Amino acid sequence: MGVENRALCVAAEGRLVKGLLALLSLSLCGLLWISGLQQSLERPSVNDALSLRQLELAVQAEAALPPALARALGEGQPRQALIQELRKGVEAKAGAPEPDRSLELVLLEPTAQDAGLLEGLRSQVPPEQRALLDALERPAATGLPTQAVDLLLAPWPLSPLTRQLACERLAATAQSCDSGDTGPAALGRWLAVSLGPVVLLLLGTGLLIRELWQRWRRSAPPLPPLVGPPLGLADVTILIAGGFVVLGELFVPQLLIPLVQGVLAPLANTPALNQALQVLLLYAG
Repeated sequence: MGVENRALCVAAEGRLVKGLLALLSLSLCGLLWISGLQQSLERPSVNDALSLRQLELAVQAEAALPPALARALGEGQPRQALIQELRKGVEAKAGAPEPDRSLELVLLEPTAQDAGLLEGLRSQVPPEQRALLDALERPAATGLPTQAVDLLLAPWPLSPLTRQLACERLAATAQSCDSGDTGPAALGRWLAVSLGPVVLLLLGTGLLIRELWQRWRRSAPPLPPLVGPPLGLADVTILIAGGFVVLGELFVPQLLIPLVQGVLAPLANTPALNQALQVLLLYAG
């Protein structure tokens, strides 16, 4: 009798501890979400490197767009959208905007030079990068040979579009600036990243409708029995709120981010690829 009572007490204590742990996990999860919501409302909406890369692909592919698609997008619409997002980024980081993004804005919109962006860049970048700024400020610097342009661009971690625009501004011939990232090649990549998710969404919706139709007609095969661990409400709360949210938002990133950044350090000159691999590796972790 005493053994049974002791076992019942231990089980009750275990349920109490599990319930308190679930409540703590849920509270921390709520605080994380509220804090993230406040930060998202306070900071301006600025696209990340991946979204900007998609806009850059649209600008590069604009010349190769079919007439019907170009009319649907509107003349110059991708370029104006990119300029707008770059302006948001520069204004959001007014104290220290990213030099490569400021340079891209200057090249896309020449009037941006009047706002002093080039002069502000000069105080931010190291000496080896200032040669490009000097060349852009001197009208006589246009018509440079391709080798000279490559030397000016080499110290800068630029996107393919920014590199293309700078080369077209400085090089003697626009043909020498063709890096294979424009025209049909850029159009293919842009269609893949823009229409790919839409196609997959339509495919998934079609499969869901097909499954619901089969269930309604009673022609679908019977569902297999659900096999899983006997988890209660407290167990599920600890698993999702404690394991996925709290550990996934607080502890795991603090351990993985330095390691991932160190591994991807050689890709610093390609920010879109760097960010994409960071997201993939962090989710895998």
